[in-house]
Amino acid sequence: MDFLQNSSAGSYAPVSLQEETSAPLQERFLGAPPEQISTAQATPMIQIIAPADLPEGYELPIQVGTTGSATITIPPGGVERGQTFAVPMPASTNVAPAIHIPVGHWRDTPWDFFQYGPCHPHCWTSWLCTFLATGQVIRRVGFNWTGVTAVDAREKAQAFPIILAIVTLYMFLHFTLLLIVVALDPEDPDADSSDPNYVPPEPTMAFLVVLEIYKWWHFAYWILSTVILARTRRSLRQKYGIPASCQQEDVACAVCCHCCVAAQMLRHTTDYNVYPSYLCTDTGLPKHAPSIV
Repeated sequence: MDFLQNSSAGSYAPVSLQEETSAPLQERFLGAPPEQISTAQATPMIQIIAPADLPEGYELPIQVGTTGSATITIPPGGVERGQTFAVPMPASTNVAPAIHIPVGHWRDTPWDFFQYGPCHPHCWTSWLCTFLATGQVIRRVGFNWTGVTAVDAREKAQAFPIILAIVTLYMFLHFTLLLIVVALDPEDPDADSSDPNYVPPEPTMAFLVVLEIYKWWHFAYWILSTVILARTRRSLRQKYGIPASCQQEDVACAVCCHCCVAAQMLRHTTDYNVYPSYLCTDTGLPKHAPSIV
């Protein structure tokens, strides 16, 4: 029951309101079905500059960055020389892990020469040609051929070729002079030196001169290789903050056991558990091994 005001009488008259017979509205809150959101998976792409005119489907080996390698397939239609095209990153891309080099201490000692076995290539390089092993260390860390930090990329690039040229020249003159000494030797190889009546012949002047040149050439090569080995070891210690036990430690180590010192530096500047040792490369490592900064 409600009341309606009578404007003339100023009173209220009862008014009957018809009740709604309809049932109250019931609201049902229905949860919306979950949306099927499709997650797009991005495919990494790489851009390639075609090195030549290549047909469709050609398998092209590429280098990814400075340490990665992969093989891509030329897309339909082929490419022309100098053309830039994009292809999906191959799943089998080989990216080389970084080389961890200890700082503040050596990785091991010079006496760990056979740590990886007597047949390990770094042992043979250090033993048979210590100067060449020193050149591999120099090439890895970016020194010049004298064993100090290079001032530019040109000195870094020329370091190992210069050392290789010195080693090649030494080996050539070494065997050449040795053959001349043998040829000029006045002593008869068939003579019985145990015979009490045997009198050795007098050596000729040519024989003595060539023999002295042979000795001094060998000594000069040893001095040069030892000095560069000591300088390289000192520069390597300074680069990685390795303290010396005495002021002349580098010289003493290079003179006393040069092959052990070279092998220690080779082991310090890489991890042979990750990268194998090679004999015939400028770094003693495979080509895909990352550069050392």
